[in-house]
Amino acid sequence: MTRYTRFFCGIFAKCLILRLYKTRSNQTISPYQHRQFPVTVVERTNSLVRYVLTIPKRKMDKLFAFCVLLIGFNIEDTTGASISIPCEPPIIENGIVKTAVPESGVYNVGKRIRIRCDSGFDMHGSIPTCQADGTWKILPTCVERGSTKIVERSNSKTCQNPFDSKNGASPSPKKDYYNPGDVVTLTCDDGFVPSINNFTYTCDKHGQFPGDIATCIPLSCGLASPPDHLVIENYKPKYMYKEVVKYSCEWGYKLQSSSTSSRCEKNGRISPKLPKCIKIYCKKPKVGERLKFYPVADVYELAEFVAFKCGIGYFMKDDVVVLKCTESGKFSGPFPTCSGSGTLPGGVTCDFPKAPKNGRIVENAGIYHEGQTIHYECKDGFEIEGAKSSKCQPDGTFLPKVPECKGIKCSPPPDVMNGYYKMEDSEHKYQSEVEYLCNDGYQVDGNKFLTCGKSGEYTPSPPRCEKITSCYPPIIPRNGKIVPDTSENPIGKEIIYLCEAGYVLAGDAEAICLKNGQFYPDGQKCEEESVCTDPIIENGSTFRGRTVGDVGKIMYACDKGFELAGPKTSTCVNGKYEPSPPLCIPVICIIPSPLPEHVELIAEKPVLFVGERILFLCPKGYTLKGKPRATCEENGLFSSLPDKCEADKPSCKERCIFEKGAECQCDYYCSFYGNCCEDHKQHCESFELR
Repeated sequence: MTRYTRFFCGIFAKCLILRLYKTRSNQTISPYQHRQFPVTVVERTNSLVRYVLTIPKRKMDKLFAFCVLLIGFNIEDTTGASISIPCEPPIIENGIVKTAVPESGVYNVGKRIRIRCDSGFDMHGSIPTCQADGTWKILPTCVERGSTKIVERSNSKTCQNPFDSKNGASPSPKKDYYNPGDVVTLTCDDGFVPSINNFTYTCDKHGQFPGDIATCIPLSCGLASPPDHLVIENYKPKYMYKEVVKYSCEWGYKLQSSSTSSRCEKNGRISPKLPKCIKIYCKKPKVGERLKFYPVADVYELAEFVAFKCGIGYFMKDDVVVLKCTESGKFSGPFPTCSGSGTLPGGVTCDFPKAPKNGRIVENAGIYHEGQTIHYECKDGFEIEGAKSSKCQPDGTFLPKVPECKGIKCSPPPDVMNGYYKMEDSEHKYQSEVEYLCNDGYQVDGNKFLTCGKSGEYTPSPPRCEKITSCYPPIIPRNGKIVPDTSENPIGKEIIYLCEAGYVLAGDAEAICLKNGQFYPDGQKCEEESVCTDPIIENGSTFRGRTVGDVGKIMYACDKGFELAGPKTSTCVNGKYEPSPPLCIPVICIIPSPLPEHVELIAEKPVLFVGERILFLCPKGYTLKGKPRATCEENGLFSSLPDKCEADKPSCKERCIFEKGAECQCDYYCSFYGNCCEDHKQHCESFELR
């Protein structure tokens, strides 16, 4: 463009803009006197007026069109063809525009600008682009870091990442924002799992992810019952991710595998699986005919002794060599060798002695010559008290004398801090067992059970009592949830189990973290809710339970004057109420019997209903003490009963003795009872006047 062209366009633009701003809204003006160009206001804001100039195609000269393009007008021809409007610099809340603003003060169509957010704010959205209508496409926003507020873009609401970042909580797929209909799934770091079963969410049209948002909680592995003879050295019901389970075998057994520990893996299982313990055996010695051994067996258990001795006519350095079966499955030393010709020696022989009680003699050659030795051993649970061997003497006897086998006793097991042990055998005999327990607020860490062994000590090593500070996360029932959040569970924390719509809770709705590190009660389930038609109770009514323990139940009540015959509550099970609904039967009162002496009863029937009355009377000469009427009440009893019928005092009537003209007198009977004709004085006087 030549400098003359730019000069002409600049003057023309200034004149045109001046005319436009002096014209009222929605008024067509003529900015160019030689030609008529209708200019219409299409948008008006507080500080800006946008116009459209319509120019007949046949009259629009190229230079004028070029100049109008430079000053930012939308020029339309009569056929509707348009030329785009540039964009003004956007206002970014909590941010600024980094791209420099041109001298014209506007950005051309298609221009992309950079946005920078203030410190503590993150940009959400793409790089904005100037559109042909003078607006910005997908204008981003600056959102406070960590905020989950909804961001509006292109007149539609989008959703932000709903998850916190704790324990690796993040969405999949990961985006800056999500449009309505987008689906996200919670992912967690290794060793953590979603806190609820449903952890997939869909962004709705309101820019929200509906439902309870899951969090990432520590993964735990449950420990199944260990194989026989396997001892868990750090036993606990559950192990957290990467936590190690240490184990060994009971005495006399060895691990089938070389591993002595397993670990809680991210799949929620202990790996490798707990190995089996196999019994330790030593195989039968393979020796020649010269060497004899006792006892003879195909296999020998751990710590079992085998005595080796040369046959008659053969000799070795020691009379007897005793070897023990070790944990390696082999004997404790090499087998001895015998030399000699096999010729029977002469001289003194010794009779085979009697074995000790609860023990035995290892050798059994039958005949022993002077200088030959025998060995003793005791049964399991016993130990030798005395010499372990005897030698055939010149006098034909074995010395030292046969020893005794005394029962093995262990020293008392060690005490543990913040705990104690209990046992049935207070004498600490061989193979007696002790159980270690911890005080309230502590849990066993290590071997819970110890056994008195052959060594006279309890094995394996005693446990420790570790302080319990929190509970393991409770199991969230399928189709349900737990409130509040269970990522932290201090002692005393209370939780509530809730079920989704269409499901009812089976079990207690509330649980509390106890000092033993477990929530109680547990085992809650969300079972599919059965639909039952509420029963109609004649002379009664039904209502639903509102307290936590009565949710899902229907309760019954009878009208006044009626009482329940059957259960007070029922539960909807498989489409019907169980137990079956009750009946409301009338409350009745039975005529009382027997009545007090002389009391007479007036009633129309033997049984009365609530509100009906009976009447009590006394015979002539008696007065009723108490209320003469009684009403049948809702408890099935009469309101009151009379005490008795009390005999009237004797009257002077018909007993007055009098003479004409004399005072009225009473006979002795009336006088004795103190009613000397006072009640009949008038009668006497009237008679006297006759």
